[in-house]
Amino acid sequence: MVAEGQHLYVAPAKRGDPLEVLDISDPAAVRTVSSYELRWPVFDIATTRQRLYLSEEASSDFRVLDASDPSRLTELTTLEISAVETARLTASEDYVYYSSSRGGLFFLDARTPDAAVRALAVNTGGVVSDEKPVVVSDDLVYVETDEGLSIFDLCKTTSSP
Repeated sequence: MVAEGQHLYVAPAKRGDPLEVLDISDPAAVRTVSSYELRWPVFDIATTRQRLYLSEEASSDFRVLDASDPSRLTELTTLEISAVETARLTASEDYVYYSSSRGGLFFLDARTPDAAVRALAVNTGGVVSDEKPVVVSDDLVYVETDEGLSIFDLCKTTSSP
């Protein structure tokens, strides 16, 4: 689950369950605003700039939803991320970072959400933990692998997908 503003987005844990949008402006009276049907459970969810980014558990689909009107989520695009097992998602202003449990870190250019494309891929040097998030701070990306902590300087990273 992830929060943005007065809304909490709760990803489905099992096939057939919808993504739930909750109004959390009054913690004593949380209410359902809407739901969005998905085919597969969501492995991870991230949000930035009124956009939701979802990695689906049983497929290689990566969905981008417009959440500017939480009562009516709209799909902007679906990307197939070529059989990459996504572990975790993190969103910043212009990019979504997703890690692969097979040892990769991928950067999705989300400046144009309805035409988002994979912009960069780097080898993390180890298997990424699906228990730990990818952390972005300033121009650095931190990812924990079975080999330890890997840190990538976004200004110096030049690998390509």
